[in-house]
Amino acid sequence: MRNTPVYAVGFIVLVMIILSVATVLFVIRLLLKTVFIKKEREFGIKKAVGFTSTQLRCQLSLSLMPTTIIAAVSGSVLGYLLLNPLFTLILGGYGIRNANLLLRPLMILITAAAVTVMVFVFCFVMSGRMKKLSAYKLIQE
Repeated sequence: MRNTPVYAVGFIVLVMIILSVATVLFVIRLLLKTVFIKKEREFGIKKAVGFTSTQLRCQLSLSLMPTTIIAAVSGSVLGYLLLNPLFTLILGGYGIRNANLLLRPLMILITAAAVTVMVFVFCFVMSGRMKKLSAYKLIQE
């Protein structure tokens, strides 16, 4: 197996991507739960005024975009700068003393855009509780 180091690095990258996506899903779930509890009346009033569930879900998802874009860009830049030292640390036990992976600066933009789109989609999908929200129920309470 001449490509064992390539497969090892590919496997490590895959595991890191899976862990990152799982962490983002968990954080978004907690964040949306908190936001929904705090703004349930506001959403109910907006729904009573005439907003649809889809409009409210889009509004909630878009409200998280400025923070998401800043976090995605800063994380991508840090990842670009710290990738080789991190892989040197991870693969040091296998005898690799200096990782010199080829990095493309375009990957910063692609990664930031992919994370931003992923967070928007996750927020939109996870905010499905908006459909169950009823202004009549909120008035009764």
